[in-house]
Amino acid sequence: MSDKSNPFYATSGNSIANYEWQNSNPKTFSFSWKNHFLNKIHEDGNFLARIRLFPESLSDGGDRNGYKSIPDKYDDTKGTRSRDAIPNERGIIKYDVAYNIGKDQSSPPTYQYTNYKNNSIEISEYQNLRDGNSFSVWVKAYDILGNTKEERFVLHYDSSRPDVSSEELQKNVEEDEMNFTSSVRILGASDPHSGVKRIKYRFRAQSTGKVINDREYEYLNPTRDESYCNRNPCDSNLPTGESFGKTIDFHFSNCYVTNVSDVFLETVIMEMNIYNSAGLYVSRSMQISNLTSLRGVHNYFGPIEIKISDTFGKSVRIFWNWAPSCYSIQGFQFTYSRDGQTLQSEVIFKVQNWIILDYVEAGGSYHLQLYTLYGEEPKNSIKSVASNFSFSTPEKLQDSNSDNLSILYGVIAVLCICLVVVGCLIAWIIRSGACKRPKETREVTNARSPPGDLMSRPDTYDTVDDACNTAYQELGQISSPSNYDQLRGPNNESRQDKRTSYN
Repeated sequence: MSDKSNPFYATSGNSIANYEWQNSNPKTFSFSWKNHFLNKIHEDGNFLARIRLFPESLSDGGDRNGYKSIPDKYDDTKGTRSRDAIPNERGIIKYDVAYNIGKDQSSPPTYQYTNYKNNSIEISEYQNLRDGNSFSVWVKAYDILGNTKEERFVLHYDSSRPDVSSEELQKNVEEDEMNFTSSVRILGASDPHSGVKRIKYRFRAQSTGKVINDREYEYLNPTRDESYCNRNPCDSNLPTGESFGKTIDFHFSNCYVTNVSDVFLETVIMEMNIYNSAGLYVSRSMQISNLTSLRGVHNYFGPIEIKISDTFGKSVRIFWNWAPSCYSIQGFQFTYSRDGQTLQSEVIFKVQNWIILDYVEAGGSYHLQLYTLYGEEPKNSIKSVASNFSFSTPEKLQDSNSDNLSILYGVIAVLCICLVVVGCLIAWIIRSGACKRPKETREVTNARSPPGDLMSRPDTYDTVDDACNTAYQELGQISSPSNYDQLRGPNNESRQDKRTSYN
């Protein structure tokens, strides 16, 4: 396998071009694959390290010293794997190397180097490479078992710099007044061997020579397809298979030039390095004067998209979005009035996009002025142009949260009713289950009772509860004085000796 963190690359290539292009010495090329190939199992297991001697393990008191040892004549001293360490790099013991001028061959016709032990090589060709030519190198790695891994690297050659016909600044290319974009158009940006791939640019204050913001920007020229190149001039059929347009339009933000001492007086130099794919470049520059003509340099817009987000009682919450700006926001200022009378006015040094207005009465008309405060320090903040917002209240104020609260209360009430119903149902189920008895067939008898006696009538009941309920009902029927005598015997004795038995 191979390790991408340790690449196989051309050390003679240009680092700016990711080592894929060489710019000089067209007959000499060098490559490295240090730590790129590996057999991970052999590496992790230290399988190719030196094998230690087997130690003498036992002794029987002097008769056989060195008992359980391995005599030298039986140890591994010959063959492919002896006790000696096998020289390797990450489990790889040797390489085969091949090379050829060109880029279209997927496999080498022959290997010029076999059993190669190093992890780098310098190759000298008998003929010079020309701009736009390519040089291919194959490396095949071997482990101790004869397993192989082969990879190819293609190095391209270009020693010429790109050409540029002209460049032009186009200010404020978008119609939106809050879009702070300008553009540079470069005509005739061409290199027939490697194409124009990127542009690096910076802005420098003419008065001080200082690079503004101490940084450099980069634009990547997009690759173009055949359809585009049929309609526009292109560098096509490049060694990499890419095509690049010769007319380049790249945009930049006007905010890049604002960090100067005085935007009214300063002139800025825009410096550009225009690179081909091989990492070679030509430099161009242009002046940008009258910086305040660049949209956003001297524009301080107030908040936008102002609206009422919600109301509660006699207060409203106002929400807004910040307008685009080249400058930092320190906070905001607002003035809130009704019929020309100021109700609230405040400066808030906090980056929040809402405010709560109080004293809102029914049937009133209100006006809000909002300002954004820009700058690096609160004490020296710059106030934006005013953003105005007016609103009126109905004759009867309604809390925007009241509907939500009503719905919430309704949901709570329904839940409470459901809980009560469920509770009653559970109580009924529990009570019914407690009164239930296993079905039994019993006969209430009393041999001593006359046939008409209440407690001695032979009846059959399904449950004990049925018997109880019947007895209670009949007792209720004789609870009057006229019926009470029925419970007494012929001699007016109480029938306390009657018993009810359940069999």
